[in-house]
Amino acid sequence: MTSLREGMAFISPAASRLQPQRIPVPVSDWGLAAVATHGGAWIGTQGGAAFVSTDGTAPVVIEGLPDERVHTFVEDKRKGRKGRLYIGTENGLAWCELK
Repeated sequence: MTSLREGMAFISPAASRLQPQRIPVPVSDWGLAAVATHGGAWIGTQGGAAFVSTDGTAPVVIEGLPDERVHTFVEDKRKGRKGRLYIGTENGLAWCELK
């Protein structure tokens, strides 16, 4: 989950009550988009994007975006493009290959 001014938090599906666990993201606390995937989450903020892994490794900042204000992530699952992630910003679209 992400909020505009309160940063990002993880809510476990197994939790019996709403107990968010804050996630430190190295780009900005002004969250705009968050997409959970196998192994982590893509986080889009007013100050850039990052991938936060569930394995405890350091977050990976996504470099070279057309704009720092990241609003959406879409994984392309079509044949021949599987593993490509599109990143929508306020000033254009970028993509990267997922490992």
